[in-house]
Amino acid sequence: MIIAVFALFAFAVIGLLFDAIITNKGIKAGIAVENNPYVVLIAGPKPTLWQLLAIEGTLRGGLLAFALFTPGPAACPFFWQACMLGVFTAFGIKNYQGYREWSWMFAHPGQLLPVQHSIWAKLLGFWG
Repeated sequence: MIIAVFALFAFAVIGLLFDAIITNKGIKAGIAVENNPYVVLIAGPKPTLWQLLAIEGTLRGGLLAFALFTPGPAACPFFWQACMLGVFTAFGIKNYQGYREWSWMFAHPGQLLPVQHSIWAKLLGFWG
């Protein structure tokens, strides 16, 4: 199970790298600004690449450290490892969606993202 946690942690970090790099390119090109509320609160709507990586990378690293090294997870290791599997999978998928949004905005400059009409599409986010 611990190997799966580390593999999905790597998946989340790779997704973060793809998303942060293309977000930085989009911000520099003036296409759009960052909309992650945590990043905007800490670094503003136009963060640098290093700020994006530091803020979101710290969140992922902190969760991994919490899941592996605190007393609660030590008492119920499989429960916390299973939770981290879900968390890192969600991080990786959401960063891939962010990458896809920026890719779409590069391909369609000046246009707004398509509106997600169904509840399911709003829950899952953009997959354009």
